[in-house]
Amino acid sequence: MRKPRHIESLEYGPGKELRTTDPNLTEIFREVRSIYALADFPVVVQGETGTGKEGIARALHWHSQRRSKPFVAVNCGAIPEGIVDSEFFGHERGAFSGAITTRKGHFEVANGGTLFLDEISELPLTLQARLLRVLQESEIVRVGSSRVIKVDVRIVAATNKDLKTLVGKGKFRADLYYRISTATVHLQPLRERPADIMMLARTTRDECLAKIKRSPVLHFQPILARVLRSYPWPGNVRELKSTIEVAIARAVGGHRKTISIADLNDNCLHQENQQPENFQSSLERQISQYLVSEPDASIISIASFLHADYYKVRRIICKIKQIPK
Repeated sequence: MRKPRHIESLEYGPGKELRTTDPNLTEIFREVRSIYALADFPVVVQGETGTGKEGIARALHWHSQRRSKPFVAVNCGAIPEGIVDSEFFGHERGAFSGAITTRKGHFEVANGGTLFLDEISELPLTLQARLLRVLQESEIVRVGSSRVIKVDVRIVAATNKDLKTLVGKGKFRADLYYRISTATVHLQPLRERPADIMMLARTTRDECLAKIKRSPVLHFQPILARVLRSYPWPGNVRELKSTIEVAIARAVGGHRKTISIADLNDNCLHQENQQPENFQSSLERQISQYLVSEPDASIISIASFLHADYYKVRRIICKIKQIPK
């Protein structure tokens, strides 16, 4: 009997945690908790969309001495270029048209805590220069003012791009890169840690069912694990969770106790159908997989399980087993 894999968790808020069974990510969790969180230097978290970069950033804050102070998350790619200075450094009343009140910027709001710069690669070069000065001098000046304001902020940045490559292309300042990349945490995409897929699927299932009153006991169809592991998950953990949530809704809505292939979204099944196959249709593949795990299943039970037409299932089974119709 295979020994269950150890699940390592990293808390990043009340009742919130990241989980993994992957040895590399397990080591990252331990470094974040026992090394990087206890230091105060900037950290860059690099990984594809949906790999959990903000969770790591929040964990760095949660396990640090700044825990009781603000954690401010900023999507650098979503701020219009014309107001970036105001957003980061604040402004005085009357500093520009529409500035009807004095407003603190992200640095002041995060004072004493952590400022999380998501998609830092999207910052304009002009703002990168001003950000570097803030990191060096620990002070800001609001738009429309000359008064210097001291700030104490830890910077954690995230990107899905290679900042060093952007530096070589002149799209990211080299001095800022070397200032913020004291430590870099590289997060693997989900496709490179397939052992996590079913663990995260079960975790999502349990979390979803805990929110449903009189929730049923839901099991995964045995063949589902292979289908989920064969999909590359371009949206990583975020995409996996949303896929399982939809599958659970379909299973619960259908008053079934098993989450089946038929409950998955089209993306997963489409990926399966792009691979070399002996069968021409998705339904043929699903039936074939079902028969591998349940060779004695009746036609009516397979049709019911896959939500398919009885006669169509019968024709496909006859084709698979090469028996007269």
